[in-house]
Amino acid sequence: MRFVRSYRGMVATSLGAGFLGAAIFILGSWYDASPIASGQASAPSPLFAKPALLAVDEARDRLFVFNALSGAVVGFRASSKEVLGSIPVAPRAADMILDQKSGDVYLPDPSRNSIVAIKSAVWSLDASKQLERIVLGAPPTTLALDPVRRRLYTANFQDNSISGVNVVEGQKIATVKVGHGPRRVAVNSK
Repeated sequence: MRFVRSYRGMVATSLGAGFLGAAIFILGSWYDASPIASGQASAPSPLFAKPALLAVDEARDRLFVFNALSGAVVGFRASSKEVLGSIPVAPRAADMILDQKSGDVYLPDPSRNSIVAIKSAVWSLDASKQLERIVLGAPPTTLALDPVRRRLYTANFQDNSISGVNVVEGQKIATVKVGHGPRRVAVNSK
């Protein structure tokens, strides 16, 4: 089964495998085919000029796209394609993770040595300024979430460390030195 939906400048392709109960989304910039065919490419919507990261919140019918050009996360109502808002968060985020339990979205912000938490309630209110920043090591690069213990972990490349955050309280728990230049972090919730 294959579905293709365009969201004003972005194409999200869903390849569903019914027996696996899974869907795959592929991001790519979308341009109007007629100007390209005539040799003139049209400019994409500023919301979707460079989609880079995707998170799907199936329980709340939301889709989140990080735009690498603007450094903003755009939230959608997935079923209706309604844009819920665009929130500037981090100019060079390399990862985005969704807490399925709370609906909160997290991104590393290497320019401010912090993690940005976009709380789920922000998308239902006009509250684009209600972001939480949790200062960590320099610079945070990738994220991993432990949904059982409600902890978020980040690799801090230049600090040679891993930091842990309690996502319920929104506070840093600890930073631990791990060796030269950690690039990835993973969690085993067992």
